[in-house]
Amino acid sequence: QQLRDFTYATWRMDKEPVPGFSRELISKESEALFDRTNVDELHALPFEGVDTLLKGFRRLGQRLPNLDFLGTRVGDKYEWITVRETIETAEFLSFGLLDQGLIPEIEAEETLYRFLAIQSKNRKEWILFYLACMMQKTTNVALYDTLGADGTKYVMNQTRLSTLALAKEQIKNLLKLKKEDAASEEPKMGLLQNLVVFEEDVSEEEKTECQNLGLTVYTMAQVMEKGKEVKAAGEVTFHEPEAEDVYMLSYTSGTTGDPKGVKLTHKMVLGAGYACLIRITKKCTWDHNDTIISYLPAAHSYEQGSIALSMINGMRIGFYSGNPLKLTEDMQILKPTVFASVPRLYNRIFGKIQETIKSMKGMKKMLVNKAVKAKLYYEKQGFYTHKVYDALVFNKIKQLLGGKIKFMSTGSAPVSGDVLSFLKICFGCEIYEGYGMTETSAISTVQLFGDAGVVGPLFNVKLKLKDIPDMNYYSTDSPPRGEICFWGPSVMKGYFMNPEKTKEAFTEDGWLLSGDVGEIGPNGSVRIIDRAKNI
Repeated sequence: QQLRDFTYATWRMDKEPVPGFSRELISKESEALFDRTNVDELHALPFEGVDTLLKGFRRLGQRLPNLDFLGTRVGDKYEWITVRETIETAEFLSFGLLDQGLIPEIEAEETLYRFLAIQSKNRKEWILFYLACMMQKTTNVALYDTLGADGTKYVMNQTRLSTLALAKEQIKNLLKLKKEDAASEEPKMGLLQNLVVFEEDVSEEEKTECQNLGLTVYTMAQVMEKGKEVKAAGEVTFHEPEAEDVYMLSYTSGTTGDPKGVKLTHKMVLGAGYACLIRITKKCTWDHNDTIISYLPAAHSYEQGSIALSMINGMRIGFYSGNPLKLTEDMQILKPTVFASVPRLYNRIFGKIQETIKSMKGMKKMLVNKAVKAKLYYEKQGFYTHKVYDALVFNKIKQLLGGKIKFMSTGSAPVSGDVLSFLKICFGCEIYEGYGMTETSAISTVQLFGDAGVVGPLFNVKLKLKDIPDMNYYSTDSPPRGEICFWGPSVMKGYFMNPEKTKEAFTEDGWLLSGDVGEIGPNGSVRIIDRAKNI
């Protein structure tokens, strides 16, 4: 049996707790970085001088310019563009967007912003516009289908949006929204004037309909061509972002009320990504030899974490073909090494494998059941591979996800321990559980290798518990229980243009209220046990 240390965090003893709250919980990894930061700052850079995501990506471009970076499925293979090609294309786009007046400055919250909305399924063009925004200190307003019609109109109105970059398949729905909005008593999309379409083959009918609604249609190729002309003329302009700049508004679509725009800064997401790397790379390398499959919505913070890690460490990003039903087919062609997912999909994979096993007969079924029983025994000891049984049984199952997976993660909702244990032995690797919020840059607590059912704070966040007398949860309980509160450089400063909701989200001394009830173990682990309120 492996000797494993599952110490996550310790209580801070040099500072008395605020009445009604626990002491502060400090990650064990924070203490190891106190030569670079301190307990009231918790900020450290992944590389010297790299304080924005763009600087991290430019550093990658200097180190590995010819590395395949963005992959698109074409038939039964993936076609790639390199880091150098990605940077060059994004630069041309950024010059073109600026030259054509597609990202005008507006004032909001006593700050000058530039906004560009992006709406599509995950694909290389999404990332190219995302990078182009960074190069001109422009905030990406990430739209997604489940925002719904009212949510989309609300976001466009709040950001005074003038330009939307989108896939051709989104035009029909956009025109429907624009018509409805124009006919309403209180139009919210009146400032939207420009569409930049990824594809070149926009129909004349769609162009005419856009024109009738006051929309000018550009293609991505046209904007890039303008950017090339600007560069050729030597009139290049970069607006370099700073660490505290908001690179993206990530709108949370709550069950009630209007969407809230979480202001994600470079500092927040870069720090969260680095903190995650420190936790994970104790047991697993993440670098340019790895490939991720990008299919979780790029507009959401969970996928933003994966994208940020790829930009920092050079993991290749292969995009799914756009059809969720073909995800396993995409993975069998791409052969990713890293797979981030959610409980719903893990449950589906679990069910599919279980059905296959149940349909087996005779000696084959006996062998598989024996292999499962043996590997589940060793899984409890922290071993996920078995030389004999992997060769006879599990290597075939691994092919379902391409056969190369070495790291898996789950977040966004609870998942059964039995499901995770079974999938670990099937794919021969750890499945890391994480817990966080869009407001904490998604990644804020992660389990240690070999542990299960609990998580612990990463180095760049502190936790404390808030008493909930109405629910009989107190930080003085044994073990301590209460509403989880976060503090740290990866925690948002507030919601865009929404001081009321921002005030509701924080304690008086500036700690973010999660809405989740946690229980703190003696080793500093965190277990989610309830909801503090209905959101």
